[in-house]
Amino acid sequence: LMSSASIPAGTPAYRRLMTVLFIGVFMAALDTAIIAPAIPALREAFQIDNRRVGLVMIAFILASLSSTAPLASLGDRYGRRPVYLISISLFALGSLIIALAPTFWAVVAGRVIQGMGGGGIIPTASAVIADALPPKERGRALGLIGATYGMAFVLGPPLAGVVMVTLSWHWIFLANLPIAAYVLFLGARALPVQTRSGAL
Repeated sequence: LMSSASIPAGTPAYRRLMTVLFIGVFMAALDTAIIAPAIPALREAFQIDNRRVGLVMIAFILASLSSTAPLASLGDRYGRRPVYLISISLFALGSLIIALAPTFWAVVAGRVIQGMGGGGIIPTASAVIADALPPKERGRALGLIGATYGMAFVLGPPLAGVVMVTLSWHWIFLANLPIAAYVLFLGARALPVQTRSGAL
């Protein structure tokens, strides 16, 4: 079993923790929301039909669903912090592969890696909240994480449209890199280190 010290609400440690979780979840949710407006640009860039371009969504969803349980199990065994940071890193790696992809199948591979990371970000964020916050604060924090997902789906399509008009579809994914770097930097300091307690 893993345990970590409770972090009181309103403290600097609490604000840093919620910032790390909020930004990470928002990044993952935003990428789910902005892929649909990018589909026409991908179809044109790689000269593919509608059936094949749909793989960019299917690959992400299947990878996300299949990675959630293994990553949750790793979080239980080794702690939430390394799993959350690894999930963020996978998401960033997938984003870079997509942005630099020379072929459509490289885009699909990038989406698989993104999906693997995304499958760990949101469940692990929820588990961190359950582990690290006092019981009376958990509901509010989980509600904030849920609202983050809704906010991403509201803001995602117009943001994607602006990026594609002013720059190119590549920047939809490249934008994840500085965000992920910030989450990794702050997360290494803000996420609580869990310690083993009791018999395993």
